[in-house]
Amino acid sequence: MMNEQPNDNLNQTYEVFHRNHNVLRQRLLDALPEPATEPKRVHSEIPMCRCLRGPLMNGRMMKLAAAAAIVLAVLIGIYFLGGSPTGTTIAWAQVAQRMDTINDFTCRMTSWRVPAETAGEAQTREEMTMNFWYSDDYGFKMEQYAGGELVMVEYFLRRTSEGVRIWPQKKAYVRMPLGEEQLAMGPAQKMDPRDWVRRFTTSNFASLGKRKTDGIETEGIETKDLGVIRSASSSYEDYAARLWIDVQTQLPVSIEETYTMNGMRSGGGADRFEWNPGLTATDFEPAIPDDYESR
Repeated sequence: MMNEQPNDNLNQTYEVFHRNHNVLRQRLLDALPEPATEPKRVHSEIPMCRCLRGPLMNGRMMKLAAAAAIVLAVLIGIYFLGGSPTGTTIAWAQVAQRMDTINDFTCRMTSWRVPAETAGEAQTREEMTMNFWYSDDYGFKMEQYAGGELVMVEYFLRRTSEGVRIWPQKKAYVRMPLGEEQLAMGPAQKMDPRDWVRRFTTSNFASLGKRKTDGIETEGIETKDLGVIRSASSSYEDYAARLWIDVQTQLPVSIEETYTMNGMRSGGGADRFEWNPGLTATDFEPAIPDDYESR
């Protein structure tokens, strides 16, 4: 009589588990190769170990063993099919590892804000766009646009240990020597999407499911962790950052963030990535017209 209640609970747990995992079990079975057809063998069964014979292998033990086998099969199946035990199809730790193989990249970075409404005035969205080229060997180049106009071009040049800024609208430029500390830190200390991705995958994130991004099937995650992109001590409200990965290549497609600060709703991110495009020294040669003034 003492075993009836535990057995009833076990039966209920087993039945619920069995129903909830039918889909995953079928996914695993569909992915496995078809077994070869063999002629029926007579008296060829491997003898059961004595420790499994008798009363120990009763119905309760059989159900426990079956449940454990289902769990193991599901986890193994998901792993080898490229998924994750969290239920997503992206192996996020592998996405972070992919960033270690990226030596250069290009992307578009954006920043926007909507000032707080004052005196009944309509809110106007202010935007800034930056085209970004980065190389571990050569440094970076950045074109900054505001209102659709090219405002500034900036270079951080490792080979010549200098920084260059060009203001097309003012027809002016400046060259600045870079010290060893600046070169060691690099220009992308706070702007490197590769580091953002690494921190995303170790943050407390939630799945966003899948969506189409510029015709590409992507899967996303979201985190409220300020330290992923911003300083962890930043005083932002309603902060959220999102990472979208190409399901096929397992590479980032877009990175987004939104937040509120001093009554202004703001955000930004990076997209239009090209990973390892093979940038050369020519891509980082400052183009300064002869009529520009040095400052």
